[in-house]
Amino acid sequence: MSWQVFYMEDPDAKQWIDVVKMYMCNNLGVTIDFDALKELSDRTSGDYASLYSNGQKLALYSQHISYADVNLMVTKPLEDNTFQLFNHLLNKNNSLLIE
Repeated sequence: MSWQVFYMEDPDAKQWIDVVKMYMCNNLGVTIDFDALKELSDRTSGDYASLYSNGQKLALYSQHISYADVNLMVTKPLEDNTFQLFNHLLNKNNSLLIE
């Protein structure tokens, strides 16, 4: 038995948008608005497992994916929440920290 090793570079932002579009349209058979495609690619940010699970969830939810669908169904990356928390602390918005 012989083994082959393949090296794959992580896709850049534009390539990732293409990967997301191909997966959603070709594999899952749904249509997706451009702003929804951009948001989904930002929220999955190169993570194939996240794209797979969130794509499946969206495809079950609707056959035409809109920005509102992505906003409702796909969680924001943890880094976004960290920046929001920091901004609330910086601005002393203590009541907003609980969200």
